Amino acid sequence: MPVQRFIRALFASRLPPGIAYLFAGPLLVVEQLKRQLTIVHEAQRA
Repeated sequence: MPVQRFIRALFASRLPPGIAYLFAGPLLVVEQLKRQLTIVHEAQRA
C-alpha cells in the first residue's frame, strides 16, 4: 500500500488526530528522505 494512501486512510479513520499524526509523522519523514537521497544520487551520477 502506498504511503500517501495509508496516511489518508489513517486520518480518515476514527483515531484521534494526535494518534494519527504520531503514526503518519515518521512515514512522511522517511518518504522525504527517500526523495532527497534519490535527488542526491542522480546529481552525483550527472
